Amino acid sequence: MGIIKNKKNNGEKNNISQDNTTKQIAFFGFYLVFFIVVVLLLKSGLKNNNKNNSNITGYGYDYQLTELVKDNYHFVYKENVNENLTVYEGDLLNNDMLFNKSGNPSSEYYISSDKTYVKDNNFLTWSETNNPIMFKDFIVSTNIQKIINRSEYIYRNEYMKDDLLYFGYTISNNQLRRIFETAEIVEDEGTNNIVVVTDKKGNIKSINFELTNYFKQIDPNITKYTVLLNYSKYNEIKEITNPIN
Repeated sequence: MGIIKNKKNNGEKNNISQDNTTKQIAFFGFYLVFFIVVVLLLKSGLKNNNKNNSNITGYGYDYQLTELVKDNYHFVYKENVNENLTVYEGDLLNNDMLFNKSGNPSSEYYISSDKTYVKDNNFLTWSETNNPIMFKDFIVSTNIQKIINRSEYIYRNEYMKDDLLYFGYTISNNQLRRIFETAEIVEDEGTNNIVVVTDKKGNIKSINFELTNYFKQIDPNITKYTVLLNYSKYNEIKEITNPIN
């Protein structure tokens, strides 16, 4: 009877040992699977975050150019060339633009499609002339879209004092030439800075172009060239009367 009892005890011990081993395997197996799942989730999340971060440039997320591309607004353009300031102020409606250019005396211009007219202040008549806006490629809404999309995103700033958002970019001379479909200068490493300013609703308030490197390739005498484009009265311009007819 004693021998049988020992065999029974040994059997119970073996069963307990096997149960403990099974539990340990199950325990470590569970946590192994758990940690693998956690690692995979972390990798997936990091990949998605990196993907999202690489796409965020302000444009398309914090603001749109929806209103700007409708070509219906009041504008004030400030051009600074070697510390000489020229101001262009007027209205744009589709393909028509009527504006004043500062000077002594100031000049009034009318642009319709690809034709430009200037008003004679003495005789109050209009005659065809050249477009006086040297930076005319930079005010075309479709070009502005391309410029922002092809620029390198640098920063986003927010200042409580003016309740505005500032988005900084940089773009090369050659990239601008590709956008404007002009000849590309080989080994031109010049870059230009852009600051887009919006309100909290995503409306474009202004765009500041620092284009010294771009324009000094056109005119070596240029040591400073900036353009500040200010926008207001979106979709409020009802009509621009043709002064030629």
